Amino acid sequence: MKKSLVASVAAVASVAAAFAAAPRAERAALARELAASGIVLLENRDCILPLEKNEEIALVGITGYCCHRMGWGSGDMLAHEPVQIDAGLSKAGVRLDAGFAKLYRDEVAKRDLSRVNRDWFKWTRRFDEPKIPSADFAKLSVGKRAEKCVVVIGRCTGESEDIPEAPGGWRLHQEEERLLADACAAFENVVVLLNAPGVLDTSFMDRYPVKSLVFVPFLGETTGDAVADVLTGKVNPSGKTVDTWAKAYRFYPSTDCWQSSEIAYEEGQFVGYRYFDLAEMDADAFKGLKDAVRYPFGYGLSYTTFEVTSSNSVRRLDDSRSSVSVTVRNTGRVPGADVVQCYVSFIPAQPKVFTRFVKRLCAFAKTPVIAPGASEEVTLYFDASDIARYNRETATWEIPSGEYTLLVGDSPSSLAVVSKQTLDASVVVQKVKGRFRGKCAAGAREEFAKPASPVKMADVVSGKAKVEDLVAQFTDEELAAVVIGRIFDGQGYNVEGGTGVGGVKKGRVDCEAGETWSSEKYGFGAITTSDGPSGVRLSNFNEPAEKYNPLCSAVVSWPCATALAQSWDVAAAERFGRAIASEMALTDIDCWLAPGVNIHRNPLCGRNFEYFSEDPLIAGLMGAAVVKGVQTNEDGTPSGRSATVKHFCVNNQEFERATENNIVDEVTLREIYLKPFEIVVRRARPNMVMSSYNKLNGDFCATTYDLMTGVLREEWGFDGFVMTDWWNSADKLRHPAAGNDLVMPGSRGEYDALVAAMKDGRVRRADVQRAAANILGVYARITAAKGK
Repeated sequence: MKKSLVASVAAVASVAAAFAAAPRAERAALARELAASGIVLLENRDCILPLEKNEEIALVGITGYCCHRMGWGSGDMLAHEPVQIDAGLSKAGVRLDAGFAKLYRDEVAKRDLSRVNRDWFKWTRRFDEPKIPSADFAKLSVGKRAEKCVVVIGRCTGESEDIPEAPGGWRLHQEEERLLADACAAFENVVVLLNAPGVLDTSFMDRYPVKSLVFVPFLGETTGDAVADVLTGKVNPSGKTVDTWAKAYRFYPSTDCWQSSEIAYEEGQFVGYRYFDLAEMDADAFKGLKDAVRYPFGYGLSYTTFEVTSSNSVRRLDDSRSSVSVTVRNTGRVPGADVVQCYVSFIPAQPKVFTRFVKRLCAFAKTPVIAPGASEEVTLYFDASDIARYNRETATWEIPSGEYTLLVGDSPSSLAVVSKQTLDASVVVQKVKGRFRGKCAAGAREEFAKPASPVKMADVVSGKAKVEDLVAQFTDEELAAVVIGRIFDGQGYNVEGGTGVGGVKKGRVDCEAGETWSSEKYGFGAITTSDGPSGVRLSNFNEPAEKYNPLCSAVVSWPCATALAQSWDVAAAERFGRAIASEMALTDIDCWLAPGVNIHRNPLCGRNFEYFSEDPLIAGLMGAAVVKGVQTNEDGTPSGRSATVKHFCVNNQEFERATENNIVDEVTLREIYLKPFEIVVRRARPNMVMSSYNKLNGDFCATTYDLMTGVLREEWGFDGFVMTDWWNSADKLRHPAAGNDLVMPGSRGEYDALVAAMKDGRVRRADVQRAAANILGVYARITAAKGK
C-alpha cells in the first residue's frame, strides 16, 4: 500500500474514531454487561461469594493475570488487549495478596504472554504455570489461611483443532493439580474460576475441598471487569448452563463416534440432556450412568433465591400457539434476575414412529432484576413448531398422539408440573418432502430472457427492473465473476483471494475477510465481508499490530456465542446484534460472517465457543435474535447490513473438517442439527447462509441439493444467497445446480474452470444465472436499505 494511501486511511480512521468515541464507550459497556450475564456460578458452598468490600484475596494461576478472552481462527479479535482478571478485581476495590500478585505479574512480563494470543501462529491451548515449589507456595501464604484464594484455570481452543481429552485439554494438567492441592492446603476458602471455551472435566471437585466454582467463558475485552462485577456482587450472577456437565467424558453418548473421517451419529436425537435424562429414568438400560451429571443443562446459582409459581392455566398443545404464565418472586436478600424454563415431556402413542423424551425445552424467558420480596409476572410462549416432531414415514411435522406433561421452573431441580394433556390423534403442522435418501438435483431451468433495453443496478434498486433482467445481460465471464469471490491476481502472499486472508490489502476495506466482484459497467459495487462472531474482525493474522487497519481500535471485542447463550436473554442478544451493525457501518462492512448455530454435540469440539448450545431451541432463538439485531434497526426497518448464518450444517468437529463424513438419519438431522438453522431462517430472514466444509451422508453439504435448495429455499423460504466457507473441498462446478451461490474467497483457477464448463455445457448457464441473481438480489436489498 502506498504511503499516501496509508496516510489517507489513517486520517479517515482518526476522524471516524473520534466521531465514534462516545458510542464505543457505550458498546464496551454493553459488552461488559453481556459478559457478566454469561458467567455461571456452579458452586458456592458456605456462601463464600460474593467477596466482601476491600477484602484481600490471593489470586493464583497464570490465567488470572493473562486470561483467555477468545479462541483462535475466525472467532478471534487479534488487535484487542483485554482487561485482565487481576486488573478488573483491583479496579473493583479487591486487594490482591502482594506476594502472589508480584510473582505472577513478573512471570507474564518475562514471557510476554500478552502477545501470545494475539498472533495466530503463537496461540496456545494453555499457559504453563510458574514452577512454584509447594514449600514456597506455603511461605507466601503463611498466616493467611482464613483469606480466600481464587485459583484461575484456563483453556483456549479454536478453528481447525479439537480439544484433546488428555491432561492439559479436557482434564487438568499435573501443574494445575499441584496448584489446586497447594491452594487447598494453604487456604480454607478456595474459589476456582474456569476460564475456558466450554465444558471441562470437573472431577477435581471430588478431590479437593473447593468451595466455589465459577465458569468464565471467553468474554472478550471486558473479561476482568465482568469477572469482578460478579465476584464482588455488583452483578448478581444469573447465567445458566447451556450444556450438560458430565462427571466424566466417557459418559457423553458421542464419545464412541467422534473424531474419525466417517462419523455415525449413533446417539440420534439424544444429544446432551435428552440423553442423560433417559439414563436417569432407566438405570437398567443405561448401566453406570446413574448420577452421571455434575451440573445439568439449565443450571446456575445466584446470590439470592427465587420462588416460581404457575397459574396452571395452559392452552391445549394442539393449538397453533400456547403459553404458560408464571410468577417469579425474589425470596432472598439481594436483587437478582432469574431464568424461567419450560419443558415438555412426551410418551408417544406410536413408539415405533416417535421416540420418548423425558423433557425437551420448548420456551424460556429472562426476568429483569427483581428486588428482594418483589415479584415479576412472566409469560412463556411457544408455537406448535416448537414441540412438533418429524414423521419420516409421512414426511410431516406433527404433534404426535400421546401423553404430554409441561414442566416449569428456574432450574432442573425446581421443575414443577403445570399441565398434563393427552392427544388422541396427531396434528399435522407441516407437510414437507422426504429428503436425504439419495442424490437429488435441480430440474431443467430456463435461461433468463434479455431485457428490451439496458438495465443497471440502480434500476433494480428503484424497482424499475428485476434482478433477473440485470443478470440476463451478463456474458459467461461476467456470470463467473459474480459467483466467484473477487480475485486479486498476484496481490496475495500465499493465497489468491480475500482481502484479509493471507495479507491482501487491495479490496474496498483494509484487512477484511473477502469481497465480491464489482462492476462499473452495470453499476454495482462489492459486498465486503468480515469474520465473526467475536466482533467485526478487521485485523489480519500473522501481521504485526502496526499494520492493522486503524479502525481496529474503534470496534469492540465481544463475549463469545456460548457466553451470550448462558444469559438466556434473547433481547440482549438482539442488542448485541444491533451493536455489531453499528460497527459494520463504521468500518464499511456489508456482511458479517456470523452467527454460528451448530450444535454442541461433543464437549471437545474446538469451535463450540463460536456456537450457542447443545439445545437447538436456544441455538436457534439466540441466533435469530443476533441476526435480527444486525439486519434491522430498532424501528424494524432494514439496517443495510447482513448476517451470515453458519456452518450449514452438521459442522460438529474440527478434526478433518474439510472432508469428514457425517452419517445422520433424517429425523435426527431435522429435529436437532437443522432445527436451529430453520428457526433463524423463519424468524429472522437472514440475507446470507454459509455452507460447511464437511460431508453429509456421503456428499459435501455445499453440493447437496436437498440442503441448499430443497430444505433451505423450498421448505423454509430462504430468499438470500448461500456462500461457501473459504476454500472448501467440494466440486465447485456442482455448486450452482445445488444452490450454493457464491464460492469464496475466489481464485483464478475456479473462475477459468467455470467459464469453460459453461461454454462446453458441463454447467448449465441457467443455474449460474440463478446464483448470480440471488447474490445481486441481496446487494440490491442492502443498497436500498442504506439509501433510506
